Amino acid sequence: MIPAHHSVIAVLTLSMVAVAIVVLNSGFDESADSVSQSPSSVAELSTEPERLEGWTTLFGPRHDSISREKHVRTSWPASGPPILWRVAIGTGYSSPVAMDDHVYLLHRSGDEELVEAFHIETGASVWRQAYPTAYHCKFDYSHGPYATPAIDGEHIYTYGAEGVLHCLARTSGQVVWSRTLNRDYEVPEGLFGASSSPLVEGDRVILSIGGGAREAAIVAVDKRTGETLWTCIKDGAGYATARAATIHGRRLVFAMTESYFVALDPSDGRVYWQIPFRSKSPDACNATSPLVVGDLALATTGPGPGSLCVRVLPDGSHETVWSDRRVLDSTWNTLVHLDGHVYGFSSKRLRAGLRCVELATGQLRWSHESELERGAMLAVDGHLLVLGEFGHLASLALSPQAAKVVAQTAEPLLERPCYSAPALHRGILFVRNERELLALDLRAANAEVP
Repeated sequence: MIPAHHSVIAVLTLSMVAVAIVVLNSGFDESADSVSQSPSSVAELSTEPERLEGWTTLFGPRHDSISREKHVRTSWPASGPPILWRVAIGTGYSSPVAMDDHVYLLHRSGDEELVEAFHIETGASVWRQAYPTAYHCKFDYSHGPYATPAIDGEHIYTYGAEGVLHCLARTSGQVVWSRTLNRDYEVPEGLFGASSSPLVEGDRVILSIGGGAREAAIVAVDKRTGETLWTCIKDGAGYATARAATIHGRRLVFAMTESYFVALDPSDGRVYWQIPFRSKSPDACNATSPLVVGDLALATTGPGPGSLCVRVLPDGSHETVWSDRRVLDSTWNTLVHLDGHVYGFSSKRLRAGLRCVELATGQLRWSHESELERGAMLAVDGHLLVLGEFGHLASLALSPQAAKVVAQTAEPLLERPCYSAPALHRGILFVRNERELLALDLRAANAEVP
């Protein structure tokens, strides 16, 4: 997931020199790029939602940016919620993810990308895995990384700016396997570095990588071994993260490539449809992840074509429900749905920040401008928690009638820019910029977690 600013869209998610690799109790496996561990060493994806709780992906445990935690503090004084800890980190727009006692972050220090685990109560570094990177963004933005890790049981999957996909042991950071997908599929240099966050779907990891020459705009690899299972579509890279849903008894994955809004079969990569969907601006790209609710799928990008909402039919085909160039044209920000309404940020050219749109009709219910400008958000206990790109934190009561601000910090909690989505785990809200990772204590006295 990637941010936009002025006429240039930079990579986000929307989410991370050959030196010695530092890992607690283990070293980096130089041969891991082509050799994997035994499949038996990798835990199966649990089908029990309780085992997946935590904030395990860019969009949380159910890929909807909604937390089930209760009694979370959603109001605070102008100074902001209590700060549990703050630690210095490296660059990138990758978002934190969390499970059990740890929060994980993909970031960059000098010529290394680092996957690091921190203790959620103290911020102490528990383990760190590093590997070299030479990626340089040709625009005036971060040099990455951009994609957010995905936690799956005892493993964590990360995707670096140069297209290196890692599977690591979650408790130690030890490398299980790795693939350099940009090299394997001859991915050309795009506007930005690799940014599509991994989607773990069943026994596979699905990414939009942009290997168009090899008909590999989207690729699926075995989550146990890293071996390629299928590729599809001749197109460049999208910078959004794919989402999966079961509609009419059919499992589908919805993804963005450079030029298309796509629905496919995750088992074999069969493409049900690919709708032309791309901004006419040469320095814009598809960076907002699709939203899927019931049998409706919503894609958005800016500047133009705005939003497209389609209905998935029983045979897997689609019909257009509505499209609008102006009602919502998010360039990189997370979309959140609740009770038939979509909450999202539009681009600055609309002179309106956060918007509420009726999903079934595309009708604008309200728009709200504030110091947040644009931001990244999640929903919990009837509220939106929003981290604005200038570092302000706000809480808004979810309502289709009006924007109801419950609390907002008077001063930024972090220096701008803040392009990374927040994560909520055990009542602690994790937010970052390109210098610090901050843990905010939102736990109420009677807090409950799943």
